[in-house]
Amino acid sequence: MGVMKRNWPIILFILILSFSPVIEAKEKDPLGPSEVVEKLRSKGYSIQYIDDEVSVVEMAKTLKEEKSNLYYLELADIVKNLKRWNRHVKTFTNLKGEYIYTESPADPYLSYEYIPQLPLNQREPERRLASIFVPETIMIEENNLDYTELSQRRYTFFAHVTVSQGFFNEQVNESVLENQQNSPLTVGTGAHVRFSDQWAVASSVYFSKLNASIVDTAELDQSELVVNDEIGGNLYLEYKMADASYSFYGGLDYEQFTTLNLDEIISGRSNKINTNKEKMGFATVGVSFFKKLFLPSTIKLSASPVIHSNTGFGGYKYMFYINQRITDNTWYHFLLKHHELEQESRSVSITRYGFGVGVTF
Repeated sequence: MGVMKRNWPIILFILILSFSPVIEAKEKDPLGPSEVVEKLRSKGYSIQYIDDEVSVVEMAKTLKEEKSNLYYLELADIVKNLKRWNRHVKTFTNLKGEYIYTESPADPYLSYEYIPQLPLNQREPERRLASIFVPETIMIEENNLDYTELSQRRYTFFAHVTVSQGFFNEQVNESVLENQQNSPLTVGTGAHVRFSDQWAVASSVYFSKLNASIVDTAELDQSELVVNDEIGGNLYLEYKMADASYSFYGGLDYEQFTTLNLDEIISGRSNKINTNKEKMGFATVGVSFFKKLFLPSTIKLSASPVIHSNTGFGGYKYMFYINQRITDNTWYHFLLKHHELEQESRSVSITRYGFGVGVTF
């Protein structure tokens, strides 16, 4: 018994050494990766646990040196992005114990509106008192002002330019006219308004300058064939699924475009190819997916039945859209839009492909 009492410090030291690997492993992440973090990582989000006492500036330097997806940015811009992406962080002067996003977790259109929440720091960040006698050692704790500003900032605006090619196929009975209506420039702008974590309203308008191709027929007079420019707009209500990387939206679309007068030609009322101005309203439902495909990406799919037509058309419009972020607030996009329209014995099929770039502000 006396030997045990004399040797208890040695025994305690051996026990500490024996369990030190476990303590070190737990220090890396006290509770282990949470289910939320693992789920987000499996979806492509870049999330890092910070085990050292580093500031956001030091973290930004490390990311730049490691050639992350942010390396092309200036250091100040990387710091700004890290702050905006990680609104849950309590202090940026000491990130120890925090999970942080190291790449953009948000959709280019919506910017930072729908960032999935990360677990909060499980331990209080250590505070260091400033000394009035040694100014160079003063550490001023930096408040997370971006979090407050961003939480109150409900509005996001965007604009884009696009070029596109449209293929028109119009058929009456067995007669068919095909032509192209290409757009050398489409200009669009819009806004996204968030009024809760899950609900938002989005709206946009666009204007397309159109050029028509010559219809492949020698029998008809098409010397006066000039197509009207196309305009359109939409208003959607969006619902973001909790803890998910997708959302649903629905609302109204309006489009104004040009078709040809094939019905008049077939009936003998005209031997000239002229245009008809179509004004249509659609009821739209769709889904958005936020994924990382080499770059942060948004994929949208929608279907829209015709609910109003000035010329009595019915049918559907379908849309496939994808964009990828180039920098923090710029992106490029691709769209495929298809109309299947019917009017008594007349049908019109329109397929349009487009490519462009955009910016949020």
